[in-house]
Amino acid sequence: KFFGTYEVTTTLFQSDFIPTNFFELGLWRADVEITEDNTFNSIFYGPLDTPFPNPGDELFSVSDGVGADSQAPILVSIDPISPVIADLSAGSQTVPISFRVTDNASGLASGFLFLYSSSGGFVDSFFFDGGSLVTGDDLDGEYSVDITVPQYAPSGTWNIDFLLEDNATNQRNYPFDTAFPNPGDETFTVTNSGTSDTTNPVLQSIVVTPSSIDTSSSAQSIDVTLTITEDLSGLSAVNLYVYDTTDSFISSLFTFFPGNDQLSGVFSTTLEIPQGSLVGTWKFATIFYDNVGNTTRHGIFWDPFPVPGDEEFTVTATIPSTYENFVSLYSLTGPDALLDGNPDGDWLINAWELVLGTNPTVTDSVNPSLMDVQRVGGELQMTFTVDPSLSIGTSGDFLQLSDGGGGAPMELTGQTSSALTSGWTNSLPSLVSGTTYRLSLTIPASGPGFLRVDFN
Repeated sequence: KFFGTYEVTTTLFQSDFIPTNFFELGLWRADVEITEDNTFNSIFYGPLDTPFPNPGDELFSVSDGVGADSQAPILVSIDPISPVIADLSAGSQTVPISFRVTDNASGLASGFLFLYSSSGGFVDSFFFDGGSLVTGDDLDGEYSVDITVPQYAPSGTWNIDFLLEDNATNQRNYPFDTAFPNPGDETFTVTNSGTSDTTNPVLQSIVVTPSSIDTSSSAQSIDVTLTITEDLSGLSAVNLYVYDTTDSFISSLFTFFPGNDQLSGVFSTTLEIPQGSLVGTWKFATIFYDNVGNTTRHGIFWDPFPVPGDEEFTVTATIPSTYENFVSLYSLTGPDALLDGNPDGDWLINAWELVLGTNPTVTDSVNPSLMDVQRVGGELQMTFTVDPSLSIGTSGDFLQLSDGGGGAPMELTGQTSSALTSGWTNSLPSLVSGTTYRLSLTIPASGPGFLRVDFN
């Protein structure tokens, strides 16, 4: 637990590469995330994070077996980078980066320069291809790429990383795949005598609605809204990540928002949570950047959200109602499964069978101890005994009967009227003793009176 060697195996199948896609062959990489028990402190090894202890050990090559070029381009040298000494609050500064690349087989196709601030935060990327070639050719050439150090950049040592790709799609990333030929050449100094931005953006709030969804029968949508403020240089990008109940990242739900240099912004998206998703608490994580590399991270591996719990939503499963459990218990189908169904053809419909605790598939003889209707003095009385295994509650004029499964209860109320087709008035059954209840109708001096039970 505190020290150990671990092995993880994955299989790449031939069918994964037929037909061969442009980016599928070449140099592949395994990144690593390690999370500490209890504290959830994490460290990430890979591009834009912590370099591997022995850069290059995380790489492996995927080829098509036809003897194609499998050698990645090589960064031979980087010319000294002139420091940026300026008042960057007056505007951004352009810095030319000159370097030499060789690829003796298929030739360099293109690449990226990645710019990082003195605090280590990612700032921007710059694409280049043959149009940036100064001398030589794609097999051995000198290139020049202009990078932009943004307005309000803080003073300090900045650096660039390289990603190179040749015409056979072999890639090499400096310094994550291979160390720089002369470490330190990739750095330069920014001295800002004006105003600089050293403050991280601030997440004011995250709102997730609805807070609970049921995906058992279909996919469900949730809305996520982030409110973010930034003090000076403006927002560059906002990333939103989704993790399921096992803390596994769901890549299909990842959302990127361009920051558009805003000093404050509201970022909203609607996400569709797939049908049959894991039941439990799901969580969001966020990373957002300003234009000079200041970065704020919230989530399960990073800082807590402003109001802990606001970043969560719950995926629930449909909980069958008490009556649905009754139908399932006796395998009732079609008309036999309805509340007024009577599969055994006796004196009790299904609703009464549930209330009294009898079996709807076995004929019952009339049993006054379970249910009886009598004239007592000036009243017509219906008396019934509820199955003692049911939980009994009330809601207004309704008795609520539950089987303890957590689903919706079955409700019943007494109803009285002077006309059979209208004018029914609800009446809460009164408790006689134990689980025995009674409904009563005062017999009118003249005209008819009616008493019945309504089930829901």
